[in-house]
Amino acid sequence: MCSSDLVSLLPPAPGGLCAFALGRGPQSTSIWLVAGGGVLVPQHLAEVPGRCTGGSWLDRTGRLLALDRELDGRTKTVVVDLRRGGETSPLLQITERSDDRLLLADPDSGLLLVRSDAPGEERLGWGVLGSTRPVRFPDCLRPAGWSEATPFAVQPGQVLTPEACAVAFRVDGRGAAGRPWVGVWRPAERRLREFPAPEGWLPGAGLWTRDGELRLPYATPQVPCGLARVRPSGGPGAAARLSGSGGSWVPAAATG
Repeated sequence: MCSSDLVSLLPPAPGGLCAFALGRGPQSTSIWLVAGGGVLVPQHLAEVPGRCTGGSWLDRTGRLLALDRELDGRTKTVVVDLRRGGETSPLLQITERSDDRLLLADPDSGLLLVRSDAPGEERLGWGVLGSTRPVRFPDCLRPAGWSEATPFAVQPGQVLTPEACAVAFRVDGRGAAGRPWVGVWRPAERRLREFPAPEGWLPGAGLWTRDGELRLPYATPQVPCGLARVRPSGGPGAAARLSGSGGSWVPAAATG
């Protein structure tokens, strides 16, 4: 049974058959299997020194988990091997004195989205898992008229082609009345396309399909449970999904 001060669920594990949780104590962080895998009660898998947050799966088997670990006053991302008793290895260490956090990882392409103060201020950057090339910090992902952009979904199925992966961002401070916008970016395009989020969007929730359709859940008084869809690449389905000069959304499907 987990006796840590703070417990939180990790993002869904690959395959959806198991659920994992983090237990944060004053000196270390525990990793627990809380459902699936034949367990009837939470099973302790690993103990990681330091205070860990975040959580991104780096493979499709549920073996390699990336966590942002605060230790000795610095935050770095480490990889935890759950099949080796929680053996850890560094993933992100851009400089010795920088705080480096992993925001999103795609196991298919190896694309990594990071936030780091290594350039002298907090910036969004990207790299590739296992690559020797340095993390890049595109100017198009710097705040310009908005306060913060946070990636929340990456297009799956782009095997070994990270520069073609579409990434969706929640953009705060861009529109009026504090309403978030949606940003779409691919490393190869070197620009962030922005458009208003659908009314009633649950900010930060959504997914990409393999063929490049972005799906965002929303709820309004008229539609308590709906799903807005768009193909931001401007493919054949784009015109049917968007309307209006401002790129407002047309709900493609809704369930009550």
